[in-house]
Amino acid sequence: MKKNILYVCMACLALSFTACSDDPNDAVEKHVYTESESPYLRIDASANITYNAEFREGHIAPISISLKKYAEKIQEKLGMTVDDMLAAVDNGSVVFYNINTSKTVWDKTAPTVGTSGWGYDVDGNFAKDKDGNFDASKVVASVELDKANKAIVVKVPETTKAGLSIIENVGFAINNGRDYDDYVRFNIPISVTNPGLVIAAIDVATAEYDPTSIDLSKSKDAIEKCMGISYSDFLKGLKDPEGPIAMYMVDNETGKWDVTSEYTATGIGYWVDGKSHVCVWNADGFSFYIEADGTAGSIGIGHAPGIASKTKQELNFVFAMKDDPQNKFIQFKVTATVL
Repeated sequence: MKKNILYVCMACLALSFTACSDDPNDAVEKHVYTESESPYLRIDASANITYNAEFREGHIAPISISLKKYAEKIQEKLGMTVDDMLAAVDNGSVVFYNINTSKTVWDKTAPTVGTSGWGYDVDGNFAKDKDGNFDASKVVASVELDKANKAIVVKVPETTKAGLSIIENVGFAINNGRDYDDYVRFNIPISVTNPGLVIAAIDVATAEYDPTSIDLSKSKDAIEKCMGISYSDFLKGLKDPEGPIAMYMVDNETGKWDVTSEYTATGIGYWVDGKSHVCVWNADGFSFYIEADGTAGSIGIGHAPGIASKTKQELNFVFAMKDDPQNKFIQFKVTATVL
């Protein structure tokens, strides 16, 4: 009996040796993904591109991420020019998909925005209703490929308040019929912030044309961060209406900037009516004026004759760099009450 057991063990040992082979064809092959499967994301930190899409509350416009800017990375990882890559997206040899970071897979969800974009909800997931269908009412942000302009466009609704913060990942990958291992990934944090909103409440002197001052030095850090210039250069700019800094009134109801009205007060400043719309001195309903004083480092706010005591009005305005108003501005929201 013992002899039989010994023969069996020797046979099994021999078989185990023959099962081990140096032939690569004998090795387990990498899984080939079908059209219905989500390919695993091969981690390649060097293929990642992070673009911080930060929007400013009250002045939101689409952000365009130029693919040409990353042409070298695209060439390195895909072996293509940007034009070749976009042409390959059209013919299917390159895919443009979302990346599910929690599952570490490519997500083949069909576009829900335009022909090649997706809408996301407040949690950063695809915007869907309870039945799993796309729900446009839940979209707080979208990412879309703009082939004509060779860009990825990020959008959030114009009325979005500060506090939105999600991260989306999309990528281009070579569709070789097996996997998506050759790719370029865009990691896009999307947020809406309001670092440059200065809120103040002031009492304006009873006497007409007797301004109350707002000290700009108290907002020095916010001014430098939001305007992209030094505080001293900011004050210098306020001394010259033709200089690099513009002042615009903001509609209290819509939040729109009035970028067409010329200054109607002294220097950089405006007279406004009872709804804080720009007007000229002595016009029907003229009420308050707002004037920037670069020499004193302040904003002076006063009122017209005949404005009753206890009159309260919201004065909403911005200072913006003329060469980049979309990104470099600071907003003041002042509640003025006549004593």
